Amino acid sequence: MDYGGGYSTDTGPLGLFEISNVNLMNKLRQGSMRLRFSTRQQSVRFEYLDPQFSRYGSNQFAPLTISVQYQRDSTVTRFFRSAIDRGTMG
Repeated sequence: MDYGGGYSTDTGPLGLFEISNVNLMNKLRQGSMRLRFSTRQQSVRFEYLDPQFSRYGSNQFAPLTISVQYQRDSTVTRFFRSAIDRGTMG
C-alpha cells in the first residue's frame, strides 16, 4: 500500500493512494488499484494480470492483462475552450 499527498501552486492539494497484491488468491495473479486526485485532475485505475491464463504447448502459457482507467482533467478543456473563444482554434 502506498499513499501520499502534496501541494502544487498550479492545481492545489494533491493526493495518491495505491494498493496492490502480487499473489492474488494464492495463484501468482496480480491486482492493483490506484487513485490520484487534485482539485482539477482525478484518476482511477484498476489492473489485473494472470501470467498463466491459458496453456498452449507442453510448458508455455499465454498471459491475460486487463487495465481499466478513468481520468478527468479539467485543465485541458479550459485551455481549448479559451482558445476557441478567442477564435485562434488552438
